Amino acid sequence: MAVCCSAQLWWLFASPKKGLQRDEGNKHTQDISADEGLEEGKKHLYDASAVQDLHTSCLMGLPALLDDAQDRWARRSYLGAPWSSAKLVLHNPYMASPGVLAHPFQVIALLKKCEVGKLDLFCSACPAEVVQEALPQLLRHVERQQLVSVLVPLLNNVELHAPLVSMLRRVDVLRLAEILNGALPGKLDILLRCPGETVVDITCAVKDDRVSAMLALANHAPDKLLDLVSNCPGPEKAAAFVNFVEPEVVIWLLDSASPLCLAQLLGYFEVAELRSDGPLMRFLGHLDGERRLTKGIVGPFLLLVKPAVVAQLVREVTAEQLFKVLSHVGPHGVARILENTNVDLIIRMWTGSLESLVVFGAAPLSAIQKDCRAAATIKQVTDSIQRCLSSFPQLALCSS
Repeated sequence: MAVCCSAQLWWLFASPKKGLQRDEGNKHTQDISADEGLEEGKKHLYDASAVQDLHTSCLMGLPALLDDAQDRWARRSYLGAPWSSAKLVLHNPYMASPGVLAHPFQVIALLKKCEVGKLDLFCSACPAEVVQEALPQLLRHVERQQLVSVLVPLLNNVELHAPLVSMLRRVDVLRLAEILNGALPGKLDILLRCPGETVVDITCAVKDDRVSAMLALANHAPDKLLDLVSNCPGPEKAAAFVNFVEPEVVIWLLDSASPLCLAQLLGYFEVAELRSDGPLMRFLGHLDGERRLTKGIVGPFLLLVKPAVVAQLVREVTAEQLFKVLSHVGPHGVARILENTNVDLIIRMWTGSLESLVVFGAAPLSAIQKDCRAAATIKQVTDSIQRCLSSFPQLALCSS
């Protein structure tokens, strides 16, 4: 660069002084003005500056190029880095155990897609005895395509190593193989972002014959399912939701009602109540095959009414009677009645001998309550009636 700049400066100061140049071919003397020489010198000086700027920009961009090259180097597969493969086996001898080498095509597919260093980090995070026991079984029972499309992305994501290690330590290997075989690419990546070990707890609590139902939910809407299990107060309650409710019903509810709403509703029931013959499961059992009822009525009803009120209704009113009222009045009408009427009195009436009158009179009552003043009046009257019935149980017996 110094030589180049010196040459350019020589040209700048020497060219104007050469007023005459001799043409050897024609023996002709040509006059060159000082101004023309100066302009020519400036041109070459600008060219030298451009070269220097290019050199400076290259030096400034060198760290970014090195980082990019290092990133590409880290993303190499183990098959393209023999020394890394040897280092992996040297530090983790079980990677070359007979049980692993018995499945060469699966091993080659795994090493071909795993990024250099990521598998080393996972093996360092997971106890050797866990990997030694689980890896041969996974290579045997998981399809090669699923290893590449489902398991490898989990291994290449360092942030998911901790939940994956928990899965290997706590979940039965055959169940884990069934999950890997049935999961769609990218779905488990979303669910494993759940904080703590909630997903692992739910996976362990789900019954053997309901693993396919859990996979159906995970493959359909993993984001909504993640919101549900993250906000659910206890993995046992979320597992009960999977064990006793048909997956299509859960999918319809997740689409029509918010996952947070469903999680809050589960929070108002004890674990002992969340069984197949419990009130909530009986209520949701009426939705099997009823897509229009679920998405058009029950979903909006769960969104409009407070979870505590819904839990009270589900506990104290039969599912048949509740669906009858919802069908006649609609979710918005029932929500207005529950908001502007004493809930305990409504439940007393819906479960008493006046149930037929209430069913067919609920629609006019809902229509009247569209007026704010009428709704406030009805609320005061029904509160007074309920206080009276609570104070004098004899009147309640007479009304029933």
